[in-house]
Amino acid sequence: MSDLETPAADMMRDQSSGDATPETLRLEESQPGPDPDNPGTAPDTTLGHQRIAGLGSPVSDPVWDDAERVFAECCRLIGRLREQTARGLSLIATHYLRERHRWADFLAERGVVVPRYGPRPSSQFHAVCRHFLRVGAGGDRTGYAGKLAAVLDEWHRAHETISPEQLPVWIEACGGIEHIYQASRCAATAAS
Repeated sequence: MSDLETPAADMMRDQSSGDATPETLRLEESQPGPDPDNPGTAPDTTLGHQRIAGLGSPVSDPVWDDAERVFAECCRLIGRLREQTARGLSLIATHYLRERHRWADFLAERGVVVPRYGPRPSSQFHAVCRHFLRVGAGGDRTGYAGKLAAVLDEWHRAHETISPEQLPVWIEACGGIEHIYQASRCAATAAS
């Protein structure tokens, strides 16, 4: 048998050939297998690894691992964003209680722009929420300033029982900003 006819030569030829069809896994080989360290438990699919039948060790997928890291960071940042937003609303509420007797003037002194055209916002907090979200007098495409203003409106109705310092805890206890906003919309619809 010549060097060109050996199994090793066949493998070399398969690896170097650009038109060689890559070998694919059978269905049962591509499914996660049992964890060899914990027989009888569910397959481990949480870390971006696939267990290849017969090998018993995970095959790493760097793209999957990277996606998991990115989304874990997003989840952490979203949680932090919720905390910071609630804290920001608490600070607006603190300013409001301190300056409520001259709220419009206070906002004007701080450069908060109130839109001159279009419908007037129903919330006295809408302009300041737009200001802090850097929306200004332009269009709020996401409507988030309106949601934050609705939360402050609900707080304002109950500010005798909820201090600005308690606002973040109250928001969380009510199910979050979106839930408070939706509840306020339902209440407004029912009242009209």
